[in-house]
Amino acid sequence: MASQDFMTMLNERKQALFGETAEIVYTYAELKTSDPRWQVLVACQGDSQNLGTGTGQTKEEAKKNGAQAALEYLSKSYADDIEEMD
Repeated sequence: MASQDFMTMLNERKQALFGETAEIVYTYAELKTSDPRWQVLVACQGDSQNLGTGTGQTKEEAKKNGAQAALEYLSKSYADDIEEMD
């Protein structure tokens, strides 16, 4: 699945759970090792809780993996709320 798809799905899920004002924030770190090169932390703006972490050779790959991890986290953590929305 394309990274934009995971990011779109994450934004839709976040909006349904937390409302319009919660923005997804991606914080990148270039790792000292060469494999993988990038790490990203995914969180909602203003919230110190990390929703997911991703790594990859490129920022885009790390972002996709982080968005996917965040989707999985939200699906598990808010399963009852998500079931009511669907």
